[in-house]
Amino acid sequence: MGFFKFNLLSNYSVTSSDNTFKCFVLKEVVLRIFSLLYKFMNRKAKGTRGERELVKAFNEAGWACFRAAGSGSSSYPSPDLIAANAIRRLAIECKVTKDKKKYFEHGELEQLRTFARKFGAEGWIGVKFSGEEWYFLMLEDLEQTGNLFAVSVELAKRRGLKIEEVMGKEKVGLEHIKDKPFENVPEDPLKKKPTAK
Repeated sequence: MGFFKFNLLSNYSVTSSDNTFKCFVLKEVVLRIFSLLYKFMNRKAKGTRGERELVKAFNEAGWACFRAAGSGSSSYPSPDLIAANAIRRLAIECKVTKDKKKYFEHGELEQLRTFARKFGAEGWIGVKFSGEEWYFLMLEDLEQTGNLFAVSVELAKRRGLKIEEVMGKEKVGLEHIKDKPFENVPEDPLKKKPTAK
């Protein structure tokens, strides 16, 4: 009976010649598993980058915003992002896709709706299509397609809001945020410089 020597940098070999076909099949299976894992991790990394992009934009515009830990893997409802200012609270489910249409299961939307209701927040879907900017849609704006709900590029452009519209600002972009002072934000009394007497 042969044994396998596995090395990620080179092909593994089989010591027994009668297992050549089994080795070939096993090699194909291992390569497909690694390929699927890579695609999954790459997709997750794109989503994480998108979430971080939004966290930065909200925070630099004077909002408090953070990524919710365990989002999508918790048994309790949890959105991807929570953003708030002194007036509003937003629970945002973020999706980054290279496709022209993004689909959502009913349960995924119901979890966002449940969290938003319990937290006293507005529930939003944030979607970024390849080559487009972020669009934000209320749950009611998604179209139902059988058992799923969907948002297409066209629907996002027609019904969705851009980030500056969601925040209630005229123009907010990463290149403009640094130059604008925060409006209507009270000065932190702990950061006041002592006056000389």
